[in-house]
Amino acid sequence: GPPNGALGIGSPVTAETSVTSSTGSQATVQSFTGGAIYNITSGVLSGRLLAVVEPFYDVYLAKGGATGSLGLPTADALALPNGNRQQTFEGGALEYDPSTGSVFQPAPVGSVALTPPGPIQLNVGDSVSVQAAVYAPDGTALTDRLVTWKSSNPAVTIQPNGSSATLTAAAA
Repeated sequence: GPPNGALGIGSPVTAETSVTSSTGSQATVQSFTGGAIYNITSGVLSGRLLAVVEPFYDVYLAKGGATGSLGLPTADALALPNGNRQQTFEGGALEYDPSTGSVFQPAPVGSVALTPPGPIQLNVGDSVSVQAAVYAPDGTALTDRLVTWKSSNPAVTIQPNGSSATLTAAAA
C-alpha cells in the first residue's frame, strides 16, 4: 500500500476520542501523523465521516481545530475552478494555493445578491435566468466562490450553471 497509509494521512497517534465543536456539534476524532478523521455524531451532518489532512491540517490545528473558530469539517477538500483546493468547516473555509504552497482563510461571505432582485412570478412552464453575486462583509466581490442552488418551493426546478441558474415553474 501507499507509504503514508491507505488515506495518505499517516499512522494513528491517538485513540478515537469525543469532541464538541465551537458551534456545539459533536463528533469522535482520531488523529494521525498527517491529519484527523471526524465521525460527526450530532447536528445536520450527523453520520458523516470527514477527514482534515495536509496541507489544511496544520493550519486547522493552529486555529484551534474542532474547538476553534472553524469548528468541525462540513465537507472533504475539493478543487476550485481557479486551481486551488478548499475545505469548508462550520465556521468558514481554508483554501490552498498550490502555486504558492500557502494555506489561507478566505474572506467570509457577507451577502449574496440575486439578479433579477425581488419576487419572481412565473406561469407553469415559464423560465427565468437568475444570477448570484457573492460579496465579502466589506462589499468586495468574491468571484472565486462556488454557488449552490436550491429552492424551498417544490414547484420550481433549477438548472444550475455556476453562478447563474435557470428557474422553471414546473407546477402551480
